[in-house]
This record gives sequence, C-alpha cells and structure tokens, in this order.
Amino acid sequence: DHVVLSFDSCGRCASCTGGLPSYCDTFMVRNLSGRDVAWQTRVTDADGGEIASRWFGQSSFATHCLATSRNVVVVDDDLPLEVMGPLGCGLLTGAGTVLRSLDVQPGEGLVVFGVGAVGLAAVMAAALVGADGKQEIGLWDGLTLEESHRHHSHLAALCPFDTIDADAPEWRDIVARSRQRWIEKGMSRWTGWCMTWASMLNSRFNNGHMAELILEIWQRVFTNAGGGTLHDAAFTGFSLHAGNPRIMQMDATMGAVTAIQDMILHSRQGVLQLLAGMPPRWRQLRCTDMPAPGGFRVSVDYQKRGPLAITVKATRDARLRLVTHLPGTLVARLGDEQFCGSGLIDRPMRAGQELRISRD
Repeated sequence: DHVVLSFDSCGRCASCTGGLPSYCDTFMVRNLSGRDVAWQTRVTDADGGEIASRWFGQSSFATHCLATSRNVVVVDDDLPLEVMGPLGCGLLTGAGTVLRSLDVQPGEGLVVFGVGAVGLAAVMAAALVGADGKQEIGLWDGLTLEESHRHHSHLAALCPFDTIDADAPEWRDIVARSRQRWIEKGMSRWTGWCMTWASMLNSRFNNGHMAELILEIWQRVFTNAGGGTLHDAAFTGFSLHAGNPRIMQMDATMGAVTAIQDMILHSRQGVLQLLAGMPPRWRQLRCTDMPAPGGFRVSVDYQKRGPLAITVKATRDARLRLVTHLPGTLVARLGDEQFCGSGLIDRPMRAGQELRISRD
C-alpha cells in the first residue's frame, strides 16, 4: 500500500477518543523521545548499539522505518507520494491551525511569521477562507484578486506547482470561481512574461483556443522587431504597462516554449495530459520523442481529418497514466493487448515497451 506517515498516538485516552490525537496523553514520549512508550527503539546499528528510531513515531528521514497503524494513513496508489508526504506534518499543522484551531473567518486578519512548509500551509488555508459555497483561491489571507495583475501567483498551485487537481470534486467549483474572477479582471495590467504563464494555465483548463490566442498576442505585443522579449507592451492600448522598450530577461521566451509544449503534453497530479491545450482549429500536429514526466517519450502524428498515430515509449520500468484529449473512440495497443484508448489509460510498462494509440 502507499501510505503517508504522521505522528503517533495511543488511540485510547480522552483526547484520542475525542478526535484530538495531537493532544494524546503519551504524545511526548511517542513522538519526541526517539523511543516507544516501553522506552525501546527496536533498531540497532551494525555494532549492536541502539538507534533512536521513533522520532515523530517513525523516524522517516531514513530509507526504511518502523511505524504503528495509528500513524500510517493509506492513500490511493494513483496519488503522487512526493505531494502527499508533507501532509503528515507541515500541511497538517499550518492548515489545521487556520481552519480549525483559529477558525479564521472571512474578513478577519491573519499574520503568519515564517513561511516554511508550516507557514505556507497556513497562508494557503487562509487564502481559501470565504463564505460558505463561495470559496475562491485568494492572493493572501482571504484576499481575492481585486484588479488585473501581472502576477498569477494565486493560481500557481495549478501551474507550475501542480498541488491542486482542478478536476477533483472538492476543488472544481473553487477553481471555476477563481478562474471567473481572473477573466473578469482582464489583462490591462499584464506584462510580457505573465502572458506565457497564462497560456500554460489555459492548457490546464483544457482551453486550447485561449492557450494559442494568448501566445499570439504575446508575440505581437510583447516582442520587438528582432524578436526580443519585452516586459512592457511595445505600444499603448493593450496594457497599462506600455511604452518602455526595455528588454526583460529570457523569462517570456522560455515561457513561450514551455507553453507550446504544455499545449501538446503536460502532467497533472501524476497523469499525462496529451493534446489538452491543442486548439480545435489545428489541422495537423507532429512531434517526436517529447520527454514526459515518469520516464516516457511521446511521439504524435495527428491529422484532423486523417490518420492518428501516437506512440508512448517507456525509458524505464514505470506506470503510465495518460489521458488523450481527442473526440471519438481511440484504440490503444500495448504488446499483444488491445483496449480502449479513450479516457484514462493506467498500465505498467517495461523499459523499451511502446504503447500505440490510433483512431478506431
């Protein structure tokens, strides 16, 4: 099983049975002594010396650890463990303080001192505070986007950090309201580098029309005659940041390359999203050996009214989780196996093995 580790508790005292295991009567010895309640470690080094193996109930900084059923939580195999891991301590403490202990309400102020894992978790929790059924992703301390702005930082959990699954039931409405406000505030204060970021976000929304259009606007408005990237718009009328011919670094140029790649292929919550940002008007697309997270290489030969050939090659033993965003029925072949290629494909693959997808 895939598990997330957290602190240990007895499960029998008044605090544990009351739903407050963090106030367990034996919390200190179980979690802050390096030993269990019998004052044993059960782990020794090569010379037989005792090793304190029970810090936080499990000492999980090691490659292997001992834990109890009370401080192990089973999670779905398809959830990325590198994202789930921090939930056991930092996220638990920071978000729990804001949402439960302090019970922060809309309009109330909150100051967070220190922005490590715990502090940032508190900030993210505070940013979600809103009236029942009207929560949005905020900028800071429950503050929603008030005006057009060149930073899309409040949406960074969608891209590039990929810590929110916009399609998950608990997030779907929150993300939709946040996206609506973002659209309403418009582009009047956007600058060159944030245009390409906005294109990437639209690929996450499966909106190929806007992913492409924003890049076209960026090239027309935020580059000079030599193709150099501009921070301010090259002329007035589109953005209030205009008229300064200063060339920024290469942020937007590199961002544009990434945005085009994201239109073709990107990952969300461990699932490869193929052609999610491709505009419906594209008649053909061809790419070869595009590297993909998880150890895969993806090639696509697409024609809107012609044949389709998609190949996913594993560069190492890995589990492929892939969704292809194309209408109609798709057929997938992996070795001698043939199955439906529409929807989520979830298959283990060996190094060198190829999965092929075509139209039915």
